[in-house]
Amino acid sequence: MIAITPFAVSDLLEMVLSPTAAREVSWHERRALAAVYAEAGNCFTARAEDAEGAMRVIFCGGYVERHTQHASLWAFYAGDIGLHGWAFLLRRARQLIDAMPHRRVDAAVRDGEAAAARWAERCGLRLETTLGEAAPDGCDLLIYRRIEE
Repeated sequence: MIAITPFAVSDLLEMVLSPTAAREVSWHERRALAAVYAEAGNCFTARAEDAEGAMRVIFCGGYVERHTQHASLWAFYAGDIGLHGWAFLLRRARQLIDAMPHRRVDAAVRDGEAAAARWAERCGLRLETTLGEAAPDGCDLLIYRRIEE
């Protein structure tokens, strides 16, 4: 079973991140980001039942409104989310993105993160551009954008 709840700062702190995200974002950075995201609203947490019946955080995501016509998506996911979890979350993310009233909806993906790039594309976003050396560690960021058809 997967349950969707409103996002809380503690959700992002309790989640066991994917190995890539865990390397890139320290616990203190995670706490600061979580506070910003919680303040912005427009975000949710997904919890899945584990083998012992406990509900654990597998995904936190949403968007930050830059202005009334522009919003940027964000997401963190657990390393062992599973195929059922991905399928469920893809449907939920598509619903969220499709309902967004903003003219511009975008997401930044680290260059080389094939799984995150596929996720953006499956959510209906298309590669728009590359921002050279835009990540804190100097990595390029790929900007994906919702393209109305």
